[in-house]
Amino acid sequence: MTDDGRRLYYASSRDYGTLGSALAWYDPRTGETRYADDPIPGHQILSLHYDRALGSLVASTTMHADCRSCPPTSERCFFALLSATDLSLTEWTAAPAGVESAWLGPLGGGSYLATCVWRDGVGACPRCFVLDAASLDVPEAAAMRPPPAAAGRILLSLRPGFFLCRRRNRFTVWDLRRERCVRVLWEGEGVYLAEAQDTTVYLVRPHEILILEDCLKGIG
Repeated sequence: MTDDGRRLYYASSRDYGTLGSALAWYDPRTGETRYADDPIPGHQILSLHYDRALGSLVASTTMHADCRSCPPTSERCFFALLSATDLSLTEWTAAPAGVESAWLGPLGGGSYLATCVWRDGVGACPRCFVLDAASLDVPEAAAMRPPPAAAGRILLSLRPGFFLCRRRNRFTVWDLRRERCVRVLWEGEGVYLAEAQDTTVYLVRPHEILILEDCLKGIG
């Protein structure tokens, strides 16, 4: 979900067993809505951000259906710009073959950290690069770099440049513009889901939700 200060934008998968996404916006002041079915044909939107400089939605996709419930028709994911008004696809760039999914986190200044899954013929490899939203230029897969090993898996974008990361059972906040850890949040077993809202992080374990209230204060 993202917003432009007036409208709320939301993307989800289509029906189970179907490729693609549903995309909508809602204006809470007027009650007006708009809906687009499968705006990036055959691709599920994984990340959606409103870019104020461009006045457009910036999106990244996966070639897979929800839970991989039907076979893909593509061999790569997309990076795209969509109209913030009618939700139509205005520009797009295909990732290199084998890059099947990508997530975007804002770095500021119209740049986004793209975290990708690249299948190199042996297995799935995490790869990163910086995407400029204005150009949508994407490097070859071999030129993308692994995420910092000490950060582990990048879970969430918290605010421009700052990301929630997990390495084994340790949850940390990293400034990935400078590739440094700025805060250790929690360490323990059993967490299978993490979410953040404002300055609070929520870690979900079986039969328990850990609320790390205001743990993000002073970051960013």
